Amino acid sequence: MKKKAWLVCGMISLFSVSGHADQAAYMNKTIANKAVSLLKSKPEIRLYCQPCGDVAWSSQRIRAVQAVNTGYDNLWEVKVNAASVDLAYVYINVTGQWQNIALLLGLPVRGVAKVLPNG
Repeated sequence: MKKKAWLVCGMISLFSVSGHADQAAYMNKTIANKAVSLLKSKPEIRLYCQPCGDVAWSSQRIRAVQAVNTGYDNLWEVKVNAASVDLAYVYINVTGQWQNIALLLGLPVRGVAKVLPNG
């Protein structure tokens, strides 16, 4: 019984610490392919995790983009330059504004700005 209580407490603390992690890191194949299509038309992305406490965005040139099947429960992820990205914290330039790609794709994310502040 003590082991079960410890496990439950551990799970609660894990989720409270990482409550904003992986909001849009995994998705279905259709959304992943739409994200890849959007990203392939852009030369760079801006990364900004407001819920994580980021005080500024960082920029990354796009060299390669792909949708990858995780092999688990038909979930897909998007990789930019061979690194997995959480679309909740990725912004792309759309007509002069840096917009959140997860929100553009209609993904249910919270705590992120639709348009990058001070973009």
